[in-house]
Amino acid sequence: MDLFQRSIEVIRQFQSPEGAYVACPNFPTYNFSWLRDSSYIAYAMDRAGEHDSARSYHRWVIDVIGRYKFKIPLIEQALRNAKHLDDKDFLFTRYTLDGSEDNGAVWGNFQFDGYGTWLWAACAHYKMTGDKAWLKSVERSLSLIVEYLQLVWYLPNYDCWEENPDLLHSYSIASTYGGLGAVLKLIEEKEIDLDPALIQKSMGEMNAFILKYGVFNERLTKHIKPDLADNLYTDSSVDASLLGAALPGKLFPLDNPLLINTISSIQKELVSPGGGRLSLYERYLLWWRTVDTFDSLVGMGGI
Repeated sequence: MDLFQRSIEVIRQFQSPEGAYVACPNFPTYNFSWLRDSSYIAYAMDRAGEHDSARSYHRWVIDVIGRYKFKIPLIEQALRNAKHLDDKDFLFTRYTLDGSEDNGAVWGNFQFDGYGTWLWAACAHYKMTGDKAWLKSVERSLSLIVEYLQLVWYLPNYDCWEENPDLLHSYSIASTYGGLGAVLKLIEEKEIDLDPALIQKSMGEMNAFILKYGVFNERLTKHIKPDLADNLYTDSSVDASLLGAALPGKLFPLDNPLLINTISSIQKELVSPGGGRLSLYERYLLWWRTVDTFDSLVGMGGI
């Protein structure tokens, strides 16, 4: 059996009856479903033609959103009144396989990048299936997560490595930007009936924020640090997660010097010797092209 088919079988084997993709079935610490990881899995399953598996996952996310959507207006009210919010006041980054909150977590719960990734993956699912009835059924959930991300994207939170809760993270903002962009594309194509103005405003603010605070030596940085006076200064770290600013985040065009310099820095500082003949930038684009042609990816709206 080839690796491709075996991978599909393993993913399906350990997908829960509710639709969640488990991080690891035999290691209790990872016996949860992270929206970030699982949304990428759902996208891969869609690309493999396993649309029922991806749809089952999206149904699970929709159920989770429905269960905890009560938090969103509470967050909005607290922010408006400058009240403190605890880690558990936000939508969680991972859930048990039945969609419950992981209240005994040793890691922080407030990581919003997974919700941006889910928006992107859900929009991609529609693009690949063309199921208008499904899109209509998910429109309210898309709207709720758009609202949530517009509230929280500028708040310090845990990064995609479960670390640095006192910082902001370029990858997390890029993931949110990409998710909002995918939704905006469907709005512009008259596929869903949501107001584009606030989405456009948020995306513009994110882009400007990264350009102002998230650039060091003409490349993107891993973190952005708020100091005690609420003025922001840049952390010069580079991280492989910054690849997500290119794809699927599409924070800037792929030929933007910021992205090219970022990828070059990742290659220089993080890629081990003998890592391959192609440059990291070339390998990254090649990987995407093996999924489909680059033009079709661009045409999928935020993909």
